[in-house]
Amino acid sequence: MTSVFTQLLREWVGREGVAVRESDYRNPAFDGFVLATHRSVLGWTKAVFVVVAITALIWLVWQYQAHRELRMLAPRARFSPATAMVAWVIPVVNLLAPCGAHEELMLRGDPEEGAAGAGRRIWPASFVVLWWLLFLASVAIVVAAMVAPPIDAGTRLGWVHGDRMLARAMWIPIAGALIGALMVFWIDVRLSRKRGRAESGYRQGIWVKENMGASAEGSADAP
Repeated sequence: MTSVFTQLLREWVGREGVAVRESDYRNPAFDGFVLATHRSVLGWTKAVFVVVAITALIWLVWQYQAHRELRMLAPRARFSPATAMVAWVIPVVNLLAPCGAHEELMLRGDPEEGAAGAGRRIWPASFVVLWWLLFLASVAIVVAAMVAPPIDAGTRLGWVHGDRMLARAMWIPIAGALIGALMVFWIDVRLSRKRGRAESGYRQGIWVKENMGASAEGSADAP
C-alpha cells in the first residue's frame, strides 16, 4: 500500500508542478487540474492513514503480548505491559520511553542474555535506536506536510507544498516501516528461543528431581 501510494504521489506531484507553471499563464483549465489532483492526493493520504491506524493497533497488541511474555521469562524487567502502553501517550515521555521499552524487549529477550557482555548487546540496541529515529522523523514529516502551513498558503503553490514534501521524504517512512518489521521479527525470534530454553530447563529440572529423588530413596532403602 505504501509503495503504491508513493508512486502515485510522485506522479501526481510531478503533474501538479507542470500544471502550476501552466496556470501562471492564466489558463483556468490547469487551475482546475491542480485542485483535482490535490484532492486525489488527499484522498489517498487518508486511505493510507486508515491503514497506518490499523497497523498501529496491531502493533500495540503485539507489544503488549511481547511485554507480558518477557515479564514471565524475566520478572525484573523494567517495563510491564501496562507501562509500555502508557509510555506512548504521555507527552515528552513518549519521545524516549517507547524506544526504551522496545530495547528492553530486544535485549532482555536474548536467550543467552549476559553470555558475551556488551559486544552482544550493541548491535540489537543500535537497531532499535535506528528504528526509533526513523519513526520520529516520519512523524515530523507528516506533521510538517499536513499541519504546518506553507509560506505561500492559500495559493496554488500552497496546495502542492505538502505533497512535494511527502514525495521527497517518503523514503524515510518506508525505511522506518521495513526496519520496524525486521525488529518485530527479531524480537519474536529471541523471545521464542528464550521461552524454549526456559521450558527445556524446567523439564530438565523436573526430570532430575524425579529421577535423582527416586535414586536417593532407593539408596536409603538399601540394607
